[in-house]
Amino acid sequence: MLVKSHARDYHDDHGWLHEDAGVLLDEHIAFITRGLVPLTQEIEASLSPVNHIHWLWLERDARVKCKVATTHEEKIVGLQSYIRLGANEGLYFPYPGGADVSFHQGSVKFPLDIIFLRDDEIVHFVENTRVGSKDTWACRDCDGVIEVNAGFIDEHGVDTGDELTFFANSAQDLQDYQRELIVIEAERKRELLLGSIVNGL
Repeated sequence: MLVKSHARDYHDDHGWLHEDAGVLLDEHIAFITRGLVPLTQEIEASLSPVNHIHWLWLERDARVKCKVATTHEEKIVGLQSYIRLGANEGLYFPYPGGADVSFHQGSVKFPLDIIFLRDDEIVHFVENTRVGSKDTWACRDCDGVIEVNAGFIDEHGVDTGDELTFFANSAQDLQDYQRELIVIEAERKRELLLGSIVNGL
């Protein structure tokens, strides 16, 4: 399961853990961009499942919001159960630590662009896959793959060497955001009430 740590621990080698997403592996958190971090009780208590990852290009105006395929079964099915993807939407396949990967069109009902990553940098990509194709597309020592609608790469001028960054939205982030909205709305009502009282004096 892809998780995000909401602990405020700082590690010299790994930075602030709450900014990273990782995969829970035995007694360690294997962070996508930070390597292995010891799983302390505080970190374990702060873990929250990741709902989406937002990938942003650092040097061009491109971004994609991805659901995450974390289990072996989810990776096998991929987008084959999808009717379509929205604009700038995709599916992200994490491979922490790196892996030799191979992708195919399978029964996906629409053409794809496939982006292969290593250390948050594009190392290979495939454009405009054909529905029904039996071709396979592989990449060695890859730590992540993003599948998006065909045409994304051409539209945004995406190229190998592009550097990306990500932020992860977790279940805890959503709860925190909803709590923050409640606090903001309560503060707004309090200010309106105080304003009406002052105006009535």
